[in-house]
Amino acid sequence: MVKPKLKIVAIVPIKNLRNSKSRLSSILDPFERMVLVNYFFDLTIKKLEKSSLISEILVISNTENFQHLSNHKKITNITDHREGVNNAISTADSYLETQNIDASLVIPIDLPLISSKDINDLCEISNDFSNGVIICPSKRYDGTNILLRKPHNIIKTHYDNNSYYNHLLEARFRNVFVKQLTDPNLTFDIDTKEDLVSLMKIGNWKDVFKKIGIKFSV
Repeated sequence: MVKPKLKIVAIVPIKNLRNSKSRLSSILDPFERMVLVNYFFDLTIKKLEKSSLISEILVISNTENFQHLSNHKKITNITDHREGVNNAISTADSYLETQNIDASLVIPIDLPLISSKDINDLCEISNDFSNGVIICPSKRYDGTNILLRKPHNIIKTHYDNNSYYNHLLEARFRNVFVKQLTDPNLTFDIDTKEDLVSLMKIGNWKDVFKKIGIKFSV
């Protein structure tokens, strides 16, 4: 029996671009960091748009810089002037209360290796349970790179504070089913100089950085 297609909304929280990736300030100047974040953002949006199992993309930011995205078929842009990822997701959750959806997928913009197929595979896995969460940790197991919640508000979010552990704790407290995934494409994120060095050794990323004006070299 063919399972019905779920309606899954992606939530993309965006911090203040000028303050993004501050941990890279020793190797990239503010303009380069902004260029890098914008590139990663565009890349993430393209992969989500190509995913056949993402019905809508919610971009939550504290600036008006992304209003132009409303022209995209799948994208809804919401401005939230409060600080922090958890507040952004809370805003998204409030919006989703009025929508008829099955699940939400919180995805940051600094996962350069994730593909549309990875996103579809995540969504497919959520067909295996009626209520629960899928959690993909960061490679250091201190952050949450992907969080799929079914339904969308089944647990509260705890970003920016050892979120991987706290999301597991929240799910356990609420007796929620948890599926953990540790695929390298999902756990690889960009936070430090070492992350950039590693990325530049993969595929054509060195050429990509050169093309967009990132002067940092291995």
